[in-house]
Amino acid sequence: GLDSHLSGISLDAFDTKLITSASDGNIFLYRVTPDFHTAVTDTMAVDAAAQKEAAMARAEELKIEELKAADELSVSQAEPEDIVDPKHYSIQQEKIQAEEDRRLAEAEKKKEAMRAKIEALRAEFEKLLETNALLPGPEQLSREEFEVDPELRVLLEKEAADKVEEARKELAWESEKKRIGLEKLTTAFIDDIAVEHVKLAAFRAPYFVQSFRTKKLTHEQRERIDAVHALIVKEEAKKKGKEGDGGGQAG
Repeated sequence: GLDSHLSGISLDAFDTKLITSASDGNIFLYRVTPDFHTAVTDTMAVDAAAQKEAAMARAEELKIEELKAADELSVSQAEPEDIVDPKHYSIQQEKIQAEEDRRLAEAEKKKEAMRAKIEALRAEFEKLLETNALLPGPEQLSREEFEVDPELRVLLEKEAADKVEEARKELAWESEKKRIGLEKLTTAFIDDIAVEHVKLAAFRAPYFVQSFRTKKLTHEQRERIDAVHALIVKEEAKKKGKEGDGGGQAG
């Protein structure tokens, strides 16, 4: 047996003897039987085949990895598609919108917290009112006595009235603007119309009558018509005067 590490091993030229050397200087000579030779040969052949299959599998894996790397490189180097949707945000708009959404979310969160606090105070106040209502009449507090700071109520009412007045003025300006616009449209398209286009259809017959859209006469046209009427009246008066003079002479 060997008591140290094996430093060398070799077969003779006829593969019938095996020589080994150890690190302690010992050399051993073994006789190789045909069965042992066959077993070693088969083992080496199996090991060689396994190594060949492993090498082929590794080569296939490397090839697949190279193909994947090439595909990833082609995808990364591919030109991005143009964004043609007009509703799509740009990068800057995305940042602005995200910041705006964050601010709105924080504001809504604060509002919800304030609503919850107000709801809790309202519930507590209603509970106090119920407790006060259960007390005997002389011990009950009036509604005015529940006011902690009457001046604050007056201040809040004045502030609300000022806001209402400001809103009324803003709405009055907007209302006046709409009224003037309506007057302009009425003057341009309706005031000069004498007869609107009206269509009346029969229920049991395929007949209908309709009017014509007719504009009013202008001021100049009316003056000219009045002048013609005055001239006609003047001429008729002259004609009557001449007829009267002729009748008197004949008499």
